[in-house]
Amino acid sequence: MKKSITALFAASLTCLAFAADTPSPPPPPASINPLQPSDLSAPVLVKWSDRSLDNVRLFAANGRPSAVGELCSRYRHGRGTPKDNAAALQWCTKGAALERTSAQVALAEMYYDGIGVKRDRQTALRWYLAADETGGDDEAQYMLYTMYDSGRAVAKNRQKALAYLSQAANAGHERAIAKSKELNPAWQPDAERPPEESIAPTPAMPTQRFRARTGHYYEAHFRFDKSKRRSFELTLDNPGQHEQWAPMLSVCLTAESPSDAACLMFARNMPGDARLYASASTLASDNQSRSDEQELDETFNVGDKIRLEVFVEGPQIHFLINGTQELVQDIVFQPELLQLTCSTAECDIKFESGGQTSPNDFPGR
Repeated sequence: MKKSITALFAASLTCLAFAADTPSPPPPPASINPLQPSDLSAPVLVKWSDRSLDNVRLFAANGRPSAVGELCSRYRHGRGTPKDNAAALQWCTKGAALERTSAQVALAEMYYDGIGVKRDRQTALRWYLAADETGGDDEAQYMLYTMYDSGRAVAKNRQKALAYLSQAANAGHERAIAKSKELNPAWQPDAERPPEESIAPTPAMPTQRFRARTGHYYEAHFRFDKSKRRSFELTLDNPGQHEQWAPMLSVCLTAESPSDAACLMFARNMPGDARLYASASTLASDNQSRSDEQELDETFNVGDKIRLEVFVEGPQIHFLINGTQELVQDIVFQPELLQLTCSTAECDIKFESGGQTSPNDFPGR
């Protein structure tokens, strides 16, 4: 799902912090329980659409943009709850203000067709434009084509209309493709479509892949068994450059309900710097720090393959990096979910799973 990084990144329970030039040394690695088994099961993705309505409401009440967008969709379309246009308008408006692309499109549709609100196509135009700017949404682009082509709520502009149509069609929008072929029977899509922004792991390919455009971030949640250790191979590559937001990959543990999150983050320090800095911290649900940030002396290069093991011992979460350095966070919650986040870069997170090599066989840097 597409998301713009602004103030809403705080609500994602990850931290876009820049590492210091002279990081403090981490604590020495703690002893590892050799009896704690590795979790080799296939990763289980937890989608917002799979969560109970009560759970989504809890997160939405805490200002989580993903949950606000989910309530917008559920009330708008009657998924898991009766369709409610008044509630949809409320949550879609909140989600649109938080720059949730899906909420911006839903709100635009409501104003365009007068669903639960007085028809106002100028307001619809504003939200379709926002959805295109925020996330390059193909439905928004197609609707912008129709509005500029017909002069509906905006001055007619054939050149702009066709530009939006081309973007939507090349993104795979079915109605845009049909219209393009109607206008030009010889129309063909561009040789390369924009890559998918988030590709979930499968048993055959247990790798979560993100392609986060500059200034955007993506996140995914997976079940976490606190009685076992999870091992990964992480890569951050092709970083973008943004005035405010650094290329970043984070791995967090959190509860299934709103709670603290213990996170390990790899981030680039400054534009043009090829190094990645690793740090760990624990954040409250309101993004207030629960712990001092811990940083590694060692840095990593963009594109490095980094081996990570995550496990829980008592009231502590351990992040073991390349088998040699460890960052530890004290926790007061039950870790149930693994949250992966990527910003302004391409990120691969390969889960160690059954049938693959043992942890020691993961390639190093």
